Amino acid sequence: SFVDIYRYISRRGERDGQSIFFMVCSVYYLNPTGRKSPRAGEALLETIRSTLRKGDSFTRYSDNQFLILLTGTKIEDCEKIFGRIRKKFKKANRNSNCELEYYATSIVNIEESEGKLSFKNSKSLWGNKK
Repeated sequence: SFVDIYRYISRRGERDGQSIFFMVCSVYYLNPTGRKSPRAGEALLETIRSTLRKGDSFTRYSDNQFLILLTGTKIEDCEKIFGRIRKKFKKANRNSNCELEYYATSIVNIEESEGKLSFKNSKSLWGNKK
């Protein structure tokens, strides 16, 4: 499971000193009622699957959100990776009115509670950090 992969990679990263980033990628299909469309999520799933390197991992968190673990990267690389995802997604979905967004942080920040995300002391994945 993704949680087990996350734990393994974070422990390995601590030991090896390898940088590991956690990315949340979301897609919104803006139709006349402003609702999200699961079709956009399926399109993003295929885009992520075909864009990431073999050493990276991802899972679907909700209909329109995906969690991605990027190993051996820098924060600047996260922006480039998201750019590739966005470009490929837009190319495959030219006639749709979709918006993509992302948030990326080092897993060190998650573990130390410095980022917007939290896996500790919270009943949900998304901690309400201020």
